[in-house]
This record gives sequence, structure tokens and C-alpha cells, in this order.
Amino acid sequence: MKQTASRTLKVGALSGVERSYTLTHPKGQLKMRVWYGVGAKNLYSFQLTDTPARFAAASGTFDKVLASVKFK
Repeated sequence: MKQTASRTLKVGALSGVERSYTLTHPKGQLKMRVWYGVGAKNLYSFQLTDTPARFAAASGTFDKVLASVKFK
């Protein structure tokens, strides 16, 4: 597993960190994006894992999902 990117990203009112990884396994590769943030009482985490061929399209959907999250 190799980290390919890291950035601070605010989701709703919660600031967190998003990291991207490339995972290599015997049958090929996977790409992964993980966002996590710490609220007053909870740790929140959202993850996308997909093949390199489908990752770009799935990543756009992941962006929309993160933009729709509301923490109360």
C-alpha cells in the first residue's frame, strides 16, 4: 500500500483529512480514498475503494456524497 496524496478537507462543519492510496495485490491494483474527521464525541470515516479503471467516475460520486453530509 502506497500513500499517493494527503490534504485537509472540510466536510460539512467538520474539518478532517483525506488520503489517497494505491494498493497492489496479486491480481492487480486498487485505488482508495479515505476521509476521516473527529467530532466532539465521534470519529467519522468515509472510504472509496475501486479498480483504477472505474476510480475516476466513482471518485466524482464520492465527492458528491461528501458534499451532501451534514453533521448535527
